[in-house]
Amino acid sequence: MRKLSLKSNLTSVLILCALIAIAPFFITKGYIMSIMVFVGIHAIVVLGLVLLQGYTGQISLGHSAFFAIGAYVSAILATSLHLPPVLTIIVGTVLSMLFSIVIGFATLRIKGDYLALATLAFGLLVYRLIVEFSELTGGYGGYRDIPKLPIGFLPFKKDVAYYSVVWLFVVIVFVFVNHITKSPYGLFMRGVQKDEVAVSVLGINVFKLKMKVLLFSAAVTGFAGALYTHYVTFISPEVFLIDRSILFLMMVIVGGSQYSWGGIIGAVFLTFIPEYLKTYQDISIGMYGLVMMLVILYFPGGIASISTKLPGLIGKIRGTRK
Repeated sequence: MRKLSLKSNLTSVLILCALIAIAPFFITKGYIMSIMVFVGIHAIVVLGLVLLQGYTGQISLGHSAFFAIGAYVSAILATSLHLPPVLTIIVGTVLSMLFSIVIGFATLRIKGDYLALATLAFGLLVYRLIVEFSELTGGYGGYRDIPKLPIGFLPFKKDVAYYSVVWLFVVIVFVFVNHITKSPYGLFMRGVQKDEVAVSVLGINVFKLKMKVLLFSAAVTGFAGALYTHYVTFISPEVFLIDRSILFLMMVIVGGSQYSWGGIIGAVFLTFIPEYLKTYQDISIGMYGLVMMLVILYFPGGIASISTKLPGLIGKIRGTRK
């Protein structure tokens, strides 16, 4: 059983690496490559949410706050103190984790709608702080002249180099999430979602388990926020509205909250669709809603759930032919 799990994990990783490696050969437009960088940044966040929401059942509406903390901390330290971006990204990630500890102690003992509302309040608080402390953050005017990542050593064009760096981290996070979800630890997380009392009877500290998952999710979200800020080199509060938290959750649901691949599929799907719908400004919201409704209606387990339905569908097709 252990060998089968390792083989499955290795296969998934090899497929992902192959797709990442061949994508630049088919993407000739710099604009599309830029979108792929944003897809990778979103995928890092959503993979963390797959564990938090899909496995432990903790719904967070405040992940835009962790994204903002990583972004602003890294931007301010790199611009004002002239620290290397590699160091500031680490600091932004660590601070996101520290904030998640505070939020975890305040929210992880409550469930359902109350947890969602508590994290929503945290997201709104961070947004308000960014606006109010305008001397430090730039307020509505935004924070400018943020240095880019030092990627000159890579033998690629600028966008391809950023693409390579971002998707390298996507692979690292994907490997970790894929391993955890297929391990006994993943079974315990599923158990927490179904029945916390039953899991605690087995000797598992449910609160500590949920806290670890929240720490991981906040860390990768803060890290993604820091990557984002050094790619776009300009950030403003509007980027970190509660809408972004909702977008992250939608990516989890559409991609498939019970699948490691769901995080990447959801990020691809909901990053590209808004870009292509921009040309239909008058009806873009309606078309976006229609696409979302169709996906949720026909694939309630997310797009990634298609893989589990294919064998049965193929079997039915073969049966009808006979």
